[in-house]
Amino acid sequence: MAIPRAEKAFYVIVALSALWIGSWCYVNPAYVRTALPWFAPPLHARFLGAVYLSATTFCFCSAFARTRAELCAVLPMIAIWTGVVFVVTPFYLTPADYLRPPVWIWLVAYFIYPLIALWLMWSQRNDTVPPSPARTVPGWARSYLLIQGIVLSAAAVLLLLRPALMIEAWPWKLTLQLAQIYSGPILCYGIASLLISRGSSLAQARIALVGMCVFALAVLAASIIHRATFVRASLSATLWFAGFAAASAILVFMLARSRAGAPRTA
Repeated sequence: MAIPRAEKAFYVIVALSALWIGSWCYVNPAYVRTALPWFAPPLHARFLGAVYLSATTFCFCSAFARTRAELCAVLPMIAIWTGVVFVVTPFYLTPADYLRPPVWIWLVAYFIYPLIALWLMWSQRNDTVPPSPARTVPGWARSYLLIQGIVLSAAAVLLLLRPALMIEAWPWKLTLQLAQIYSGPILCYGIASLLISRGSSLAQARIALVGMCVFALAVLAASIIHRATFVRASLSATLWFAGFAAASAILVFMLARSRAGAPRTA
């Protein structure tokens, strides 16, 4: 089924919004307030930058998708991410923040984006996706994505509902506000992983996979740059670096396999 131009335009708008935030946060974290309603230290800024550059990637790719099957995880990712961030944000705004136009732009955007994503999901609920001619998701990939989905979803729920617990376990200093803000994108990656694990092929999941791969690689690079910020010789820091290194390698390999398994056209 063809993807309407209006829906593709939505993906482009979200991608451009994410690119603005991601560029400031990741490339020049000292000016993080240019893109965000609140301040974030350099490592936090670059972590958020990685998140938004990931969103830029999968939203731009979605605008050029040819089939509905390629977008199976994209709309839930946008709805979860922006919806959670919208709910959390007002709890940490001061009266002075509401006098800043960028704050209102942020609130309006994060109110509208999840509603549009949910409406698109509802309007497409009866659409049938044709079976994929490509190979099915390999067993090892399903297992990895299932584990990744469970771990990320559980971490996101704890960040949102039990942030004090996660602050103690985090490998660098984390505030209550940022813990709950992080829950949105982390939950979106977790749910996307679970959806892809149930999919019919890696080729159809390529858009979501490339977004997660950009996130993993960018976070790993930012963590290396700011490695002095981590609690030295801690188990959480070791798991953090090992986890993102492994995720980066596995996701790159999945993307390579997704291209190998994609159907060829004449």
